[in-house]
Amino acid sequence: MESTKVEKTITVNATPEKVWQVLLNDEYTRQWFAEFSPGTYAISDWKLGSEVIYQDGNGMGMAAKITAIEPYTYFAVEFTGVIKDGVADYDSDDAKKFTDGSGERYRIVPVSDGVTRLDVSTNSPDEYLEMMTQMWDKALEKFKRLAEA
Repeated sequence: MESTKVEKTITVNATPEKVWQVLLNDEYTRQWFAEFSPGTYAISDWKLGSEVIYQDGNGMGMAAKITAIEPYTYFAVEFTGVIKDGVADYDSDDAKKFTDGSGERYRIVPVSDGVTRLDVSTNSPDEYLEMMTQMWDKALEKFKRLAEA
C-alpha cells in the first residue's frame, strides 16, 4: 500500500520542557490525542525500545516501539501493529497498512527565549491522507493551546 509523508510544524510560546510535557504526559496527551479519536490514551514506560499502546475508548488504536527518546529534543516511534477490540494485531494485512516502515517523529527546537518549534513527521496510507492531515491540524492546534496555557 502506498503511503505519503505528512510533515507539520507549529511554533508555541513555551519552553522545550513544557512542549516535552505536553508531548508525553498523560494529563496532556489525552486531550490532544482526542483529536484523532475520542478517549485515546497511551500506555508506556517511555523508555528506549519500549512498547507504546495508543488506544481509544472503543479499544481501537496502534502499537508502537520507541526508537529514539532524547528529553526536550527528540522522540520517535515505529508502528508495529494495530489494536482491535483491545487486542494487538501485528500480522494481518490491515496491520501492515500502518506498520510498513511508518511511525512518528517529533523534534523540539528552541527558537528564542520562551518560544519553541515542534516539527512532526509521520506517514499515512494514501487512502487516509486527507483525513489524517486534518486530524493532525486539529491535534496540533490543541497541542499549542495546552503548551501555552
